[in-house]
Amino acid sequence: MSNPDPQLRLRKPRLNAAFDALEAASPTGQRVHIAAAALAMFGAGLPTTYAEACQLPLVLVALARLPSTRRVAPALFAQPFFWLVCLWAAWHALTLAWSADPSEGLDQLGPSRFALVSIALWPVVRRRRLLLVWMLTGYLAGFAAQLAEIVGLWDPNPASGRDSGWWDPAVAGSILMVPLGIALSLIIAPRSRTTIWGIALTIFVVLMLIATGTRGGWLAGAGLLVIASPMVLKHMLGTKPFVTVGVVAVLSAIALGAAFGIAGDRVSEAREEISAALIDKDYDSSTGRRIQMYAVAADAFVDHPIAGVGAGGFRAYWGEWLDKRGLENSRLDHAHNAVLHTAATTGLVGLLIGLGLVVTLYRGTMVGLIGPVHARTLEAAPLLAVVGLTLVSVFDAVQLNQQTALAIGLLAGICPLRRPRERSMGF
Repeated sequence: MSNPDPQLRLRKPRLNAAFDALEAASPTGQRVHIAAAALAMFGAGLPTTYAEACQLPLVLVALARLPSTRRVAPALFAQPFFWLVCLWAAWHALTLAWSADPSEGLDQLGPSRFALVSIALWPVVRRRRLLLVWMLTGYLAGFAAQLAEIVGLWDPNPASGRDSGWWDPAVAGSILMVPLGIALSLIIAPRSRTTIWGIALTIFVVLMLIATGTRGGWLAGAGLLVIASPMVLKHMLGTKPFVTVGVVAVLSAIALGAAFGIAGDRVSEAREEISAALIDKDYDSSTGRRIQMYAVAADAFVDHPIAGVGAGGFRAYWGEWLDKRGLENSRLDHAHNAVLHTAATTGLVGLLIGLGLVVTLYRGTMVGLIGPVHARTLEAAPLLAVVGLTLVSVFDAVQLNQQTALAIGLLAGICPLRRPRERSMGF
């Protein structure tokens, strides 16, 4: 597979040589670093507290190994993602000066710390596929927790139709965009056996997504399936089409039957809430409140187009918005939409920085995808996961939720724009 960046091709021999020298000089240190990175990736699927705890060993190992990894460090600080995150954090910190709630703004700035994780992954970036496997394993552990709830072994989420295991029901749909992207990438793997496993895993992830009851996640997941379908179908029809299509038909029939039974009530409820909000101006529902907060965020951007209302200031502006209209209802600290929340709180400046981050992240996940995307197992996994997170950002401020922000940091860490060649899956 060729790389589209000619300058990167020129730099790669030097970068590869630096990583070769690092691995030759410190093999034990590299193995320890890979193990810590694997734990960090596994932690992405755990509850928030444990997910963060799993990142600490990686950061500590990376700090302890600075004398050894200095030979590859310069290339890291040439990565645009690193500097854009610094700029993003600096601008958010500056907006606290005009925020109505600087304390909340500091909390919302907190997820930017996961950029440190992307830096700590740099010395082991050659083991990207291995790390993706560990990331998937963490989400599989989360699915086990979901299944335990579904069969009645525990009841962490008493709300009907919200079986999300140890994940918060409100963000579970966003979290599952990552394993769904990884599962879809397995379908286009070079081996037909891996393709079959990818199909089965995709169906399973979709069922677990439906079980969360998160309607925004359902829509984003459906969008990801549609976007991925051309490459998936092209690959499946080229490798044992009759067997593959047969398996897809059977599993899809099972999935649709289960989905109809699980999701029917939530779909009907959403339809009623949308109608009440748009026709009767009744926002006293989950969907109605979301429609209202979108309108609030849009008005905040119109009123403060350049610098926004300041990080943490969304809730206060919402209160003013309600007072002007003689309304009274509960308020939240963010707009449940990544773009609208960024526009409302940090204005056009924040939007431009955020756009740069998104473009850089996408470019990093697309490095090496010129030519057959199934040339290596999991090659397309980061891209599909980022597409899923982008789609679900319409319904969730993914940059503020700790677990989705962590997933973004981890994916950015293993997909830098300029990186050395991949190595084997082993430690």
